[in-house]
Amino acid sequence: MHKWLCTVKTCYASIVTDAHKTSIVNNIGEHTHESNSEVKIERQILRENCKRQAADGSSTQPIKIIRKELMDSVSYNFEMKDIISVQKTMYDKRRQSYPLFPTSLNAIRQLQNMKDDNCCMLLEENFVHVSTVKSLVCITNKENLQFMMNCSELFADGTFQYALKHFYQLYTIHCYKNGFYAPVVYFFLPNKTKETYQNMWLFLVDLCMKLTLKKLEVTQFRLDFEIGAHEAIRDIFPDAKLMRCRFHLGQAWWRKIQQEQVLRIAYMNESDQLGTWLKSFFALAYLPFTEIEDGFLELMATCPNEKYGHIFSDYVLKTYIEPECPFPPEMWAQEPNTNPRTTGGPESFHKTYDGQFYSAHPPIHVLIQILTETQMQTRSIIQSVNNGRVKKMAKKDLNRIQNTIKDYDEYKIHKNVIHYLKVIGYRCQGFQI
Repeated sequence: MHKWLCTVKTCYASIVTDAHKTSIVNNIGEHTHESNSEVKIERQILRENCKRQAADGSSTQPIKIIRKELMDSVSYNFEMKDIISVQKTMYDKRRQSYPLFPTSLNAIRQLQNMKDDNCCMLLEENFVHVSTVKSLVCITNKENLQFMMNCSELFADGTFQYALKHFYQLYTIHCYKNGFYAPVVYFFLPNKTKETYQNMWLFLVDLCMKLTLKKLEVTQFRLDFEIGAHEAIRDIFPDAKLMRCRFHLGQAWWRKIQQEQVLRIAYMNESDQLGTWLKSFFALAYLPFTEIEDGFLELMATCPNEKYGHIFSDYVLKTYIEPECPFPPEMWAQEPNTNPRTTGGPESFHKTYDGQFYSAHPPIHVLIQILTETQMQTRSIIQSVNNGRVKKMAKKDLNRIQNTIKDYDEYKIHKNVIHYLKVIGYRCQGFQI
């Protein structure tokens, strides 16, 4: 039996239902107030339906849930104040599922004392790790770290728009194996300085030793063009090879072209000689790094407009080619092959990650829940790799790479670098790279 009280607190009427809550067994007392209007009952139904869905999923925007319920409702008597009230109720319902939200960066260290709470656990293991000295929050587990230890190449990238409240960015470390990208470690960082990245990697090295009893050794990193991140890796992993993302290289060069109107107009005009010359620069990344200087000199010898062409070529020379430049050719140039040369996997992950939030810089407990749900997919990826599964490359991407390799093989025979750069440059131009 179940007893139900009247929703009006000053009324003592009640009913008794059977164990299945399907029929009324007894009425107790009389109501001392007027009966609820049909509009009020419909409003309450809307509120309860929305509250239930808000509790079931934290990544769906409340207004989307409300709109769906309104579409399913047969009533059109709701006012805007009703919608606002329901929306507030949904936020309150979600807040009940989390501990007290931190109000400052120092307060986030309370997670260190909450490491054994359910919100910081996954499958009875710690999923949230907080540095006792530095302002770092790491989210990972033993399974992810063991998988990472068996991968020779790591991809790392950050996102800023939906980073943790009181932090600057979410920095994600991915593994690539058998065609699968697997996000294995998440760091919330207070800034993007070299010191912070050093502390991050040192924390991860210690965590790997603690959980897996093995030393973290990485032979190759794939990153964007952030100098602080590069210098930190050189200090912590001096023997590792650093490779830059072709996509970010193309973005940087395309932004430089956009800064000068003459260059931008020429680049967008397929029949413009200066535009064709500019596009050829993007193909330098598909040469061995030992041939970059010769390729650059060949391009300079064919510049159709030295006045404006040198604006771009001087930038490329000083930043990416000449000795002691910030990003020498061995970091970004390599003959074409089927191995990934971009951080496209992490970029795609961050796009999906950002799409799960409806407000910038959400509280930490909300983020932990989202990343916990993401971990379920990561476990599937790890299981697929462990079972020997291989993810096939998309046919479009495979054809593009195979054609590029074919063009490179022809270049090795004929040694016509200008022709090779023109063909590849048109295929991999900056704003589409």
